[in-house]
Amino acid sequence: MDRNLVKTSNFLFQINWLESTFPSNTWGTVISHKAFSNHFTHHHLKTDGKFEAYARKYMEILNALKVGGSFIYTPGLSFN
Repeated sequence: MDRNLVKTSNFLFQINWLESTFPSNTWGTVISHKAFSNHFTHHHLKTDGKFEAYARKYMEILNALKVGGSFIYTPGLSFN
Protein backbone atom coordinates (compact mmCIF):
# COMPACT_ATOMS: atom_id res chain seq x y z
CA MET A 1 0.00 0.00 0.00
CA ASP A 2 1.42 3.34 -1.09
CA ARG A 3 -0.49 6.50 -1.89
CA ASN A 4 2.22 7.54 -4.39
CA LEU A 5 2.66 4.16 -6.08
CA VAL A 6 3.23 4.41 -9.83
CA LYS A 7 2.66 0.79 -10.88
CA THR A 8 0.07 -1.39 -9.14
CA SER A 9 -0.28 -5.18 -9.09
CA ASN A 10 -2.27 -7.86 -7.27
CA PHE A 11 -0.28 -7.11 -4.12
CA LEU A 12 0.62 -3.42 -4.56
CA PHE A 13 -2.13 -0.85 -4.13
CA GLN A 14 -2.19 2.91 -4.67
CA ILE A 15 -4.20 3.94 -1.62
CA ASN A 16 -3.67 5.67 1.70
CA TRP A 17 -4.25 4.26 5.18
CA LEU A 18 -7.56 6.00 5.78
CA GLU A 19 -9.02 4.94 2.42
CA SER A 20 -8.16 1.27 2.84
CA THR A 21 -10.35 -1.26 4.58
CA PHE A 22 -9.18 -4.01 6.88
CA PRO A 23 -11.83 -6.74 7.23
CA SER A 24 -11.99 -8.50 10.60
CA ASN A 25 -9.84 -11.57 11.23
CA THR A 26 -8.04 -11.36 7.87
CA TRP A 27 -4.33 -10.78 8.41
CA GLY A 28 -1.68 -12.74 10.28
CA THR A 29 0.73 -9.80 10.16
CA VAL A 30 0.52 -6.16 9.12
CA ILE A 31 3.89 -4.39 8.73
CA SER A 32 4.38 -0.64 8.40
CA HIS A 33 7.87 0.87 8.22
CA LYS A 34 7.76 4.63 8.82
CA ALA A 35 4.27 5.00 7.39
CA PHE A 36 1.20 4.55 9.59
CA SER A 37 2.77 5.66 12.87
CA ASN A 38 4.42 8.72 11.26
CA HIS A 39 1.10 9.82 9.76
CA PHE A 40 -0.72 9.14 13.05
CA THR A 41 1.83 11.17 15.03
CA HIS A 42 1.79 13.99 12.46
CA HIS A 43 -2.00 14.30 12.74
CA HIS A 44 -1.87 13.97 16.53
CA LEU A 45 0.47 16.98 16.75
CA LYS A 46 -1.48 19.21 14.32
CA THR A 47 -4.19 21.41 15.79
CA ASP A 48 -6.48 20.47 12.90
CA GLY A 49 -5.16 16.92 12.44
CA LYS A 50 -7.24 13.83 11.73
CA PHE A 51 -5.90 12.00 14.80
CA GLU A 52 -9.32 10.51 15.63
CA ALA A 53 -9.54 8.96 12.16
CA TYR A 54 -6.09 7.43 12.66
CA ALA A 55 -7.08 6.11 16.09
CA ARG A 56 -10.16 4.45 14.56
CA LYS A 57 -8.04 3.02 11.73
CA TYR A 58 -5.50 1.70 14.28
CA MET A 59 -8.31 -0.18 16.04
CA GLU A 60 -9.62 -1.44 12.69
CA ILE A 61 -6.16 -2.82 11.85
CA LEU A 62 -5.94 -4.56 15.23
CA ASN A 63 -9.40 -6.05 14.68
CA ALA A 64 -8.27 -7.27 11.24
CA LEU A 65 -5.56 -9.44 12.79
CA LYS A 66 -6.15 -13.15 13.18
CA VAL A 67 -5.83 -14.56 16.69
CA GLY A 68 -2.13 -14.34 17.60
CA GLY A 69 -1.46 -11.89 14.74
CA SER A 70 0.85 -8.88 14.92
CA PHE A 71 0.78 -5.25 13.81
CA ILE A 72 4.46 -4.39 13.49
CA TYR A 73 5.28 -0.72 12.95
CA THR A 74 8.05 1.76 13.49
CA PRO A 75 8.52 4.30 14.92
CA GLY A 76 6.51 3.52 18.00
CA LEU A 77 3.51 5.54 19.13
CA SER A 78 3.93 7.33 22.44
CA PHE A 79 1.13 9.76 23.14
CA ASN A 80 1.38 11.51 26.49
